[in-house]
Amino acid sequence: MTSIAVAVRGGRAANERYRMEKAATAENTARLANSTCTLRTFGIGSIIIAEPVTFDTPFADEPTITSGCSLIKAANPVFQLPLTNVGVRQWVKTRSLFTAALLYVTVFTDELPDGLRPLKPYEYPTQQQALTSARELALPAAYVKEILDCGAGALSPSEKGILSDAWDEQSPTWLKDITVVHSITFSGTAVKDVPTDGVDDDITVTPRTTPLGSSPEGVT
Repeated sequence: MTSIAVAVRGGRAANERYRMEKAATAENTARLANSTCTLRTFGIGSIIIAEPVTFDTPFADEPTITSGCSLIKAANPVFQLPLTNVGVRQWVKTRSLFTAALLYVTVFTDELPDGLRPLKPYEYPTQQQALTSARELALPAAYVKEILDCGAGALSPSEKGILSDAWDEQSPTWLKDITVVHSITFSGTAVKDVPTDGVDDDITVTPRTTPLGSSPEGVT
């Protein structure tokens, strides 16, 4: 906790001045504050952030954490919009103060249920419809080539099987393009230093503060 050293001259006016300045100093050393950061992830799965996120100001108690996300790039419409979560796996403390956090991030998606998603190319009856579907879904060239290799006209059961297998094989790599920016906010009672320059030029009258964890010169 920040230490305060004060010298006061005698008299009612000096005592009142001391009381007001002490109250003002106390008000500025602990108050609600927020510390924010952003993270960008690519693909799906879980990741542990190796480097701690250092807060803008130390917190006296364990801060609360809230998070949201901005979807920069999604997968094709067959897949649902990604679900995301940001959590704290470990708090970093300096003495009794919370100064940083080690985070983990999870991004998940899956195919939408039948009836809620567009048809996949191999679910259409003809090659032309499959090709149109692939282009509407912005599927990569490797998958479009599989459709072009099928004969014109109606897709045979074996051709549909080939396109289905190609979908299962290639679609996991499409999810690597999912790009999400996560915004994280830590909130709580923060402790901050108060500038040592007071309203009075007389050092014997002005309340003094020091950096966290230290004491003013000559004060124990």
